[in-house]
Amino acid sequence: MNSSNENNHDHLKSLPIFPLSPSHIASSFSNTSDDKDNQGRTNLLSRTPKEFFSELLDRIRSAKHKIILSSLYIGVGGGQNAHHENEILQALEVASNDRNVEIVILMDYQRGLRMDRTTNDCSASAVYKRIHKNGGKVYLFHVGKNDKGTFLKGVRQRWKLPNPLNEISGVFHLKAYIIDDCLTLSGGNLSEEYYTTRVDRYITILNGGNGLVDFYSTLIGDILCQPAFAIKYEGKSNDKNCESSSDDVKWQLEKFLNDLTNHFESNSLSAMNMVDEQSDNVIAHVIPTLQLPQAVLKPLLSLLKAQRNCHIGSPVAPLQPPSLEKLSFCMDKDIMFNLIQTLIDLKEANSNNGGWKAEVRLASAYLNPTENMINILSGLSNNNIIKGANGMEHHSVYFLTAGPKSHGFAPRKAPTTGKKSSIKKFKPTDLIAKGYRELSLLAFDSLDRCQLLFYEREGWTFHAKGLWISLTRKSPTNVSNKKASLDQQQGCGNTTISNPEDLCVGVIGSSNFNARSETLDVESNCVFVFPLPLSQSQTMKLPDMSCQSPGTTNSPANRYVDMDWLRYAFADDW
Repeated sequence: MNSSNENNHDHLKSLPIFPLSPSHIASSFSNTSDDKDNQGRTNLLSRTPKEFFSELLDRIRSAKHKIILSSLYIGVGGGQNAHHENEILQALEVASNDRNVEIVILMDYQRGLRMDRTTNDCSASAVYKRIHKNGGKVYLFHVGKNDKGTFLKGVRQRWKLPNPLNEISGVFHLKAYIIDDCLTLSGGNLSEEYYTTRVDRYITILNGGNGLVDFYSTLIGDILCQPAFAIKYEGKSNDKNCESSSDDVKWQLEKFLNDLTNHFESNSLSAMNMVDEQSDNVIAHVIPTLQLPQAVLKPLLSLLKAQRNCHIGSPVAPLQPPSLEKLSFCMDKDIMFNLIQTLIDLKEANSNNGGWKAEVRLASAYLNPTENMINILSGLSNNNIIKGANGMEHHSVYFLTAGPKSHGFAPRKAPTTGKKSSIKKFKPTDLIAKGYRELSLLAFDSLDRCQLLFYEREGWTFHAKGLWISLTRKSPTNVSNKKASLDQQQGCGNTTISNPEDLCVGVIGSSNFNARSETLDVESNCVFVFPLPLSQSQTMKLPDMSCQSPGTTNSPANRYVDMDWLRYAFADDW
């Protein structure tokens, strides 16, 4: 092996990489499946909230060994309009008490303890009461547990801000649902609206996913539940549970840091061997990521700095402050930036070949790209616009986010008595939806070649998030009109990527790719890198949508997301 190849392998070893075969991904990608439990299931790519709920409930009811659920919160059930939540909670209770299934639930500390006004109960309590008798465990991840330096931490401790204000300084936002050897990745939480009228994305990985399921099982069930940042819930909340002696805190942080680092490094080494040995049957390579907020990084980096001082003794020169690189694995945001920069570098390297088209498509429920993200995208958007065969302009950067009616903080109609029609009851949070619209427009105005799309559907909210990256040689449109694209439901024909050199990457997970996701919350994504066959994926129609960009008219042609939005294997899970 030459030196350049060795360097490439050394670079790849810094990331866990899991090659997936047809038996690991949805059966819709293969006519056969080695998973007996999934035979007869025609599509494991849940496309609607109803399908997401049905799939999750079915798997919980049939669980044999373990259930590990990681979510911002879980619906408390009990209300008249919470029968989906009730079914999930009942299924967890039966799995724990009747079948002795090992159950671990990890939620955010603040959100897990938020009281529901209808039932006067909280998520942690609602789940705990149903699973604790037979050993089921509930943990609450406290982002600011060991952070002594942030202003919001001090404010919250001194004035005891009520929910939801105490969630401003950061939350545990990782969404991964593990049942036996299956993993469902999503951006959705486990409450009623996510089962009915909130648009999100989901994908189920089968048969252990070549180690990917175990990777998340260990990450969530063994590492993130540790007392360095998590608190075991035992029937009541107590702020004193967050307090530990300085010696205990040091030991807890050391164990957390060592276990987390070893987890990523050990899987990176084994994953590299799998890349070399199993390339023939691989249909996708998956890279799981983790984003730790500043409130978690600060105590870890302080610990690293203290360890460096102890090893050096009396240094001759002042020590440099520790950096993220000292954690021995990349944060999620760094991987996303590197992916986009790689796209730009590839495009520039092949600029003389002609016909190249580079695209980044970013969906976020709360669109607010950071300055760093805008700066990277600007390198792609400048002077990179192509006209397709139908004369439509195809930009290099596309944003998709919630429109005013379908925003998560949009005003809700309050029922009234008598003959008066329903009126919108104003709440301070209503201003948030307007604020995010302005932030979306600001991001749009910051880029020269960008299209901004809004999702709107009466009675629904938009919560989908994702990132899609492509570099293609051919013209972006090989069909005569948009209707023809939408009619190609099976992804057949030469309508999308058609060259082995094309790069096709799709990201699914919890991050909204905004400032909060980068600095305040715990996030995790999975990066799917696809070869040619799966890049030519199914498309689907999104009904009742208005995807206008500023300055366009609401014509029928603009009522659908462009096919390119949906051409990646997991983009059409919405």
